[in-house]
Amino acid sequence: MFTLVVGIIMTVAGAWMSGVSLHDRSLRKRLLKHAVKVRGKVIRFDSRTKQDAVTVEIVTPIVEYKARDGQPFEFNLPSQLTPQPLSVGSSVTIYYEQNHPGNATESLRMWDVNIRCGICLLVLLFGLGLLLTYYQESFSGKPAATESREIPD
Repeated sequence: MFTLVVGIIMTVAGAWMSGVSLHDRSLRKRLLKHAVKVRGKVIRFDSRTKQDAVTVEIVTPIVEYKARDGQPFEFNLPSQLTPQPLSVGSSVTIYYEQNHPGNATESLRMWDVNIRCGICLLVLLFGLGLLLTYYQESFSGKPAATESREIPD
């Protein structure tokens, strides 16, 4: 029964995470195709404190950039632990989609999205493997891992 429950949970989670990751991947590929490179400036930092065994301050740099038409936009760089390598006024390269200037990123790399897609697909496959193991055990009447074959003399 444990195999069935874990298999269902991993299959559903893997399918959902794979869908989200593949969607992110398609958005990133679209952005790569139509990216406009601009310079932005760090205008402030949003910070929050996280307390576990150790208190950690997590800082999110907020960057303002302008689209080609001069309209200003703000973008949250990925959160970082203190100390900050950036300061207010630091210049940062931002890429935005030509027809959607509010859709921005600080990087056009694809490896992080591809790795996330791969991990999610592995979770999905592992869940499906657990489900197949469960059904094999339930139809054969004995655990799949303990099946033995007789060796002819």
